[in-house]
Amino acid sequence: MKTKSRPDIRALTRLVPSSGNLVQGQSELAINPALAEAASRVIAAGQNHYGAAEGLIELRRAVAEKITTFNGISIDPDGDPLQLLITPGATGALIAIAQTYLTSASALVFEPYYPYHRHILNELGGSTEVLSLLGERLELDGDELRARCRELKNRKAFPLRAIIICTPANPTGKVFSRSELEAIAAVCQEFDLLCIADEVYEHYVVGVEIGYEKWTPSKEAISLLIGGIHDGENTPAGLHQRV
Repeated sequence: MKTKSRPDIRALTRLVPSSGNLVQGQSELAINPALAEAASRVIAAGQNHYGAAEGLIELRRAVAEKITTFNGISIDPDGDPLQLLITPGATGALIAIAQTYLTSASALVFEPYYPYHRHILNELGGSTEVLSLLGERLELDGDELRARCRELKNRKAFPLRAIIICTPANPTGKVFSRSELEAIAAVCQEFDLLCIADEVYEHYVVGVEIGYEKWTPSKEAISLLIGGIHDGENTPAGLHQRV
């Protein structure tokens, strides 16, 4: 049996200057002193044990408040079934989604895409389909999206179950417009697809404040929103320390 060849991402990381690794969002700068002090207080207080699998309730309530304030989405952190989970990084969230919803099914990604969006699904018993964005501005053709989803939805092997959207996108910085997001929502509604919205770079700003359209779930389109918490203070070019 042949072994799959995979890029050594850590070896590649070592080739990138410490000030320029935007793909992983990895900073080589010293940790923020306030964060280090807060972590020390928690450890000194003996709060260094395993937490709840869904995340500490204090953190889930804080995240729910953030999502309501900045994203305009109402979430009950105490709801049953759970409406919000804390995972070890956005990658952990995607793994949980893939294992729950996408085994023996497929998801559509937009090219250029973040490699993990494909690799995770492929490794966990799912499959990915690719739709290329067009031109220098990487624009979405809504008619092509609809036709492709219609083709893939009812096939026997790996039927289409979801669309993965990343905005602002890794690795290009592509920001989907409101009309593009509405086209994706309409297709999800028409073909009963999940929308997996990776917005881990939603507060990514270089130099000036630039507004962009966030994914706002509708009652008709079932959505799974992936976000992330970073310590981004005093880090150049948007590099972050993941929390």
